[in-house]
Amino acid sequence: MSFDQPRIAAVFEETLSESLEGLAFIDVESRRTLGVLPEMAPDDWCSAITIEAPFTATVELFFGKRLARDLVDAMAGGDWPVDEAAIRDSLAEVANTVVGRFMNGLLEGTGDFTISLPDCGELGERPGGTGTAPERVVLEFNLANGKMYAVYTHMEVSPAS
Repeated sequence: MSFDQPRIAAVFEETLSESLEGLAFIDVESRRTLGVLPEMAPDDWCSAITIEAPFTATVELFFGKRLARDLVDAMAGGDWPVDEAAIRDSLAEVANTVVGRFMNGLLEGTGDFTISLPDCGELGERPGGTGTAPERVVLEFNLANGKMYAVYTHMEVSPAS
């Protein structure tokens, strides 16, 4: 698959909207493309998945601490305590759902794909900004209860494709 930034951004917005609406009844109000990821706080969260086939890429979803807690609360219907384990599990589920739908959309439902398990945690000492790369899309999504960011980095066509 060749790198098509406008298509990637459009498919990502559609699949993120569907996923957040289905998982947490949260609407995406708007999206814009950024040059780099803005600096985030050490206690903000990231959930990352590697696309392994039919091409290699990474998808990272970034959530502010408050938005992460709000997502857990919405997904659980307020029925469980919002602790670190609940945030980690919920954001991993969001990432898995978003990336699965994203790949199905990119491949237009006609191909198989392989993705890794989500890697999720607080940012800690990770510096803000992922830098720039010729085949990277950084998206900012405005939700009713905060902003989240998605970074898609296209690396290469997998040998199996």
